[in-house]
Amino acid sequence: MRLDQRLLEVLVCPACRAEVRPDHPAEELVCQGCGLAYPVRDDIPVMLVDEARRPGVRRDTSPRDPTAAAQAPDNSLPDNSLPDNGAAGADGPGDPPPSAAETRGPHQREHRVRPRDGER
Repeated sequence: MRLDQRLLEVLVCPACRAEVRPDHPAEELVCQGCGLAYPVRDDIPVMLVDEARRPGVRRDTSPRDPTAAAQAPDNSLPDNSLPDNGAAGADGPGDPPPSAAETRGPHQREHRVRPRDGER
């Protein structure tokens, strides 16, 4: 597994935004926050929560076989097990999601569509 050090410095866990570190023997990037282990295939990190292995669950190392999917254990996370990073609302899961203006970054501005000539 060969990964560029600059890439490792910017990659974070998509579930909890914590640092990830390589586990060379397992060919995975392991989150230092929630412990999810993301596979590295052909020297490319697969940073998808659905592809991550939960701590304590062994990864199936056999080649991908569509018929084996029914036999393999489900390593995906249930929706309620993801860490709450505040996306549901400022004060907790019962609050409404933030508005578009609240989620825009400092370099983004509101996009308004101009009316066409004659539509005013």
